[in-house]
Amino acid sequence: MFHKGKKKSKFSPRQIKFLELYFSGFTIKDSARGAGYHGSSDQALCNTGGALLRRAVATDARIAQLMLEAAENCQSESGRMKCLSILVTAMSSLR
Repeated sequence: MFHKGKKKSKFSPRQIKFLELYFSGFTIKDSARGAGYHGSSDQALCNTGGALLRRAVATDARIAQLMLEAAENCQSESGRMKCLSILVTAMSSLR
């Protein structure tokens, strides 16, 4: 899914692991934990994951497309709103 070949990746191996877990269906919190991030609370893990997703969307158009697809396929309204919120925040930072 992400660059792992000769071309230098924009993301560290831990960040790539987080993105792979998130886009395979894990929650932000579980993706952060699975990628090896630690936080003092579940909210801290969510904040770390959200920040990474916003950065990823702002730097890679493919990830923005994946976030849009995640929002469209999300079963819950709150999950859909989270995805769209991350997209809007990241896209607004591009200006």
